[in-house]
Amino acid sequence: MKRAEVIRLVRATAAGRKLVFTGHALDEMDAEGETRESVAAMLGRARSFTLQDNGRWRVHGDELAVIVHIEGTTVFVWTVFVG
Repeated sequence: MKRAEVIRLVRATAAGRKLVFTGHALDEMDAEGETRESVAAMLGRARSFTLQDNGRWRVHGDELAVIVHIEGTTVFVWTVFVG
């Protein structure tokens, strides 16, 4: 999937609050004081999308970094960290 397609999919999925959060992401969000809503809001306006070697995308914004994994039209929030 091309970068522009990924950006559109992530933003649309975040806006529709249809993100799928892994257990690891939820644990990290709890540790960082983030919520599903705050992560979705950040993903909806993030400007930096970088493809990693493992096929996941690193998304930066609002002093957060989020790793997402995409399968078809499903966006999985893999992990969340400050940075």
